[in-house]
Amino acid sequence: MLVMGFREVLRAAGFDAEPLMLRPSVVMTQLRNEGPCLVFLDAECEPAPAALDQVVRRTPQSRFVLAGTDITPEMLLLAVESGVHGVLSTRLAIEEAAQRISRIWHGERQFRFDSAPAHLNAPAVAAGADFDAEWMFGQRM
Repeated sequence: MLVMGFREVLRAAGFDAEPLMLRPSVVMTQLRNEGPCLVFLDAECEPAPAALDQVVRRTPQSRFVLAGTDITPEMLLLAVESGVHGVLSTRLAIEEAAQRISRIWHGERQFRFDSAPAHLNAPAVAAGADFDAEWMFGQRM
């Protein structure tokens, strides 16, 4: 079921390649043999931080997205520290997820979730601070 959902989102984002499901132990080898890839990591499996950091650094031409139903602060921290390009909730609407994936593929970092508590949806801002709240969603790589 999960693959069918990702297939629909990928098609909506303009990707025509057939998605592959790989075991974590095979991902590094597969990525070395391919060109740039869009890699979705199951956030529910809690990827090992060192392994995630290593695969992201060794394959700079690829984009990595941590995807899960419930996005936790720990997952966000793992994503930021390991250089993952995006964190997306699997609860996003197909059109929004497709748009976010397209933006990730073109070099933006995206951290978007709809099921998180309100304190995670908006950045904390000191009173009187003047900056665009979209900074966390549109940073170019």
